[in-house]
Amino acid sequence: MKYPSLQFRFIYLFLAFFLNLSFPAGSCAQNGHEFSWSGHNGRIRRIIVSDDNKFVITAGEDGTIKIWDKLSGALVRTILVDRNFIYHMAVSKDQQFIAAGLSKSFSVFNFNSGKLLYNKEMGNSIEAVSFTPDSKSLVVATENDSIVQWEAKSEKIINVFEQPNKKITYLDISDDGNYMLAGGDSLLVLWNLKENKIIKQFSDPEYMKNGGVRFFPKSQKFLFSNYEHIAIKDFDGKTIGTPITQFANRTIWSMKISPDEQFLLATTSDHYPAAWNLNTGELVFIYSYSFRLWDVCFTPDGKEYAVVGQSPPVFWNFTNRELVRCFDGLMSKIQSIEQSPDYKQFLIHQFETTDNYTMVSHYLIMDAKTFKLDTICENDAWALTSLSNNNLFTINSGNELREVWDKSTRKKKYSFPKASSSEASKMTISPDGMFVLIEESKLVQLFTTSGSLINQLPRDGSWFEYYAAFSSTGKYVTLSGVEGELPSMLDGKTLEQRTKLQYPQDNTIYMDSEIRHVAFSPDEKLLAGASKSGSMYVWDTETGKMLHILQGSRLIRATFSPDNQYIMGSHADMSTSIWRLSDGALVKTLTLPQAGDPEFTIDPEFRVWKWMEWAFFLP
Repeated sequence: MKYPSLQFRFIYLFLAFFLNLSFPAGSCAQNGHEFSWSGHNGRIRRIIVSDDNKFVITAGEDGTIKIWDKLSGALVRTILVDRNFIYHMAVSKDQQFIAAGLSKSFSVFNFNSGKLLYNKEMGNSIEAVSFTPDSKSLVVATENDSIVQWEAKSEKIINVFEQPNKKITYLDISDDGNYMLAGGDSLLVLWNLKENKIIKQFSDPEYMKNGGVRFFPKSQKFLFSNYEHIAIKDFDGKTIGTPITQFANRTIWSMKISPDEQFLLATTSDHYPAAWNLNTGELVFIYSYSFRLWDVCFTPDGKEYAVVGQSPPVFWNFTNRELVRCFDGLMSKIQSIEQSPDYKQFLIHQFETTDNYTMVSHYLIMDAKTFKLDTICENDAWALTSLSNNNLFTINSGNELREVWDKSTRKKKYSFPKASSSEASKMTISPDGMFVLIEESKLVQLFTTSGSLINQLPRDGSWFEYYAAFSSTGKYVTLSGVEGELPSMLDGKTLEQRTKLQYPQDNTIYMDSEIRHVAFSPDEKLLAGASKSGSMYVWDTETGKMLHILQGSRLIRATFSPDNQYIMGSHADMSTSIWRLSDGALVKTLTLPQAGDPEFTIDPEFRVWKWMEWAFFLP
């Protein structure tokens, strides 16, 4: 959100006394943490929040429809409709279908897969697309033509509604599915949708071509807008109350009624979104944007609203107008993300260069269910991190910075001495926050988080060859990374040797390259190693027996699902594979990001949150 330029502020302040003109309680920049909705290349024409309040669907001038996870702001799916503008969009209430209206054609897609079901070329301009509330049919209106009702899943024509004057520029269907309003060129028609009968025709001069209609969600009333006013009408055409005139001589691009029928939200061609109390006609708020807005919407519970246009969607609390979520460029400076062993939190490391050319690292904790961010600390080092389950995490950079921090106090708990060699070191904290494993090129040491040395082991190799992980209770710790060697399974509290991992009995498989990442299953029964060559190895932690060798492209990360049913491999080419552990079958591949897609995507089926090439299971 941008504030008005200085030269207009005195005008706005003056108007505030008469129009209740107000400004947002906060802006994206002031909010501190922002997520990226940079998926559209151009303006966003339409926005819809799904009935379950889980998804946000946007349609853009770039010819794409994008489905977003509302909570996280991550992209779920991109649907390429056409290379031209999408003017109209509708989503069925059962979230099975999406319809897109282009210049002279419309398309219907499967909501869950993005698959095109059918496309229909029409002879005239598409003016409206709307699903019936039962989700079984789609109504499409074309200018200078008729209104056609199609079976949603099969493109079969169910009904053709012959508008008396053949002029249609706006249309709406009542929430009970019984009525339809369609109008244009000084005629508005109220239809019985189920019986294909005209109930009433409104032909007063008031019903000019440039108008719009919107049924009330529960009552037999509707809103009508034209260049002069916005009026509440009953089904006989009688005006209820006093029309709203603040937007006189302006085109209303979009208007929505709150689910409780108490408020109207509308936006105009000259950058104003505004809201009114429909019972009193009182203006609740009006904002000024520095760019054109195309659409507005309420969330299904009526607690939030969003506006779109030349900027990504911004969600505001309707009652106090405070910023709820601004998806306008957050995590573009992320260096790494670590997930806690219990899947509940993420530790995010951001790194940026300031205007003074100094380097600053930000360390943030994000809740994996709410996606709320909390900045914990900052420093001037590029660092590696690890995260426990109980508010403790580690930061280490080079051979000097080696610290344990407490999220709850935002204070450093302990700082380990400088490494014994000039080589850089790595730190891994145990899930219970009791121990820290520190790896150097020639030495591996186990400490308490208060700095007491428990044990140490000599190592032979360079620092970057080694990868460590604790099991979920800290019972085991594993070290890996040497090319051609199996990972070692050690006691998580003593570093004593535990299970010895085995090659397959036929010995036809050997470790063809180093293990890039290791992970334990939540129940500690399995250990996985993701190799540079693309092989995912899975062992039984009690017997050491190799259970699976899962093949893919170059791997950089292994992750088990919280229910111990699946294992996921993150590939260097930014794709992701999910295998079923019971039989080793590949059950899903999350494809490469498309051009223009944001860095964050989400798979709703497996609840997988992806950042670039890394992927995480959500709780």
